[in-house]
Amino acid sequence: MASLQVLESMRGEAVCSICLDFYHDPVTIDCGHNFCRACIQGYWAPVRGKVTCPQCRSQFTQRNLRPNHFVSNMVEGVRKLSLGQGEPASQCPDHGEKLKMFCREDQRPICVVCSVSREHQGHSVSPIAEAAELYKGMLQKKVDSLQKQLAEISKSQEEEEANINTVKQQAGSLQNNIVAKFDQLHQFLHQQEQSLRTKLQQKEAATLQKLEKNLDKISEQRLAVERTVGEIQKRLTLQEADFLKDVIAVLDRYVFFSCIRSGSTCA
Repeated sequence: MASLQVLESMRGEAVCSICLDFYHDPVTIDCGHNFCRACIQGYWAPVRGKVTCPQCRSQFTQRNLRPNHFVSNMVEGVRKLSLGQGEPASQCPDHGEKLKMFCREDQRPICVVCSVSREHQGHSVSPIAEAAELYKGMLQKKVDSLQKQLAEISKSQEEEEANINTVKQQAGSLQNNIVAKFDQLHQFLHQQEQSLRTKLQQKEAATLQKLEKNLDKISEQRLAVERTVGEIQKRLTLQEADFLKDVIAVLDRYVFFSCIRSGSTCA
């Protein structure tokens, strides 16, 4: 019984998880799992870009396949043990006959004696090779369907990744455009500020120049008026004869200054 368990354990290690049959030309991928070369190549064939391990779902950018001679030798040993005469795993425990038939109702291999026994009376029994071929075909259809689904999923994944990249590129382009536009706006506002400052300074300088010129003119007028006032006050202290000398000229000078202050034309 112990040797049977060991053989079953070895069979589990010698079976490809894709085709569920003994490894044929076994290879190891980067994550360490083993598959038939044809099985893993067929599994990856519809996929573009990164590929995944069917067992652990690890992703790879390279499709590295390393021949595994140890597994190949192990498979050969398990085959020999399974096909060896007198091996308990290939014999009926009740009759000691080879398990050449398969009972569909009980879902297990049986011997020829079992197939005609009362226990399996009325059951659907077929040669084990025929049953194996039937179920392999059924499983292969499942694998084909799953691979088709995988191809569709991979295509959808690639499309979504492309959409993500497109959105990122568009967002990056828009962001750069916004930065460029605001740089232009800042430059324009700076130029406008400098232009307005220059115009203000020019206007200020022109206005101040005009006001200073007017101030100089007013200062000159003030000095002239002050001199005239001084002369008149001095004349008022003179004797009548001296006071009346050139009095008309003094009066004319007063009229002249009055015209200048009022801005009118004196006749």
